[in-house]
Amino acid sequence: MDTKRTPNFYMANLGAEVSRALSCRDSGDDVGLVNAIERSLGIIQNVMNFDEMKPREEEIKILRNVIEKLADKSNFFYFKDGENLKNYFYPFALRMMIV
Repeated sequence: MDTKRTPNFYMANLGAEVSRALSCRDSGDDVGLVNAIERSLGIIQNVMNFDEMKPREEEIKILRNVIEKLADKSNFFYFKDGENLKNYFYPFALRMMIV
């Protein structure tokens, strides 16, 4: 199966990385957390390379900012359980499963 690298593909993969980052954070795996955040930021860069994502640039910048702050323990209350962040990515993953 050769999956086309679309913005939706990258967003679904970003959701998996963010979920991994949250799991690492919750389990105290600081190295895994930092690595997942770095991979997430790389995926965001790929997303922004698509012309059709330019109108959503502000949304993606906010998302990048949220991801960058996942390792900041002073923001723990904001990301208490991460469910809202995980739910943000659910539609992207669902679309990839349907295609």
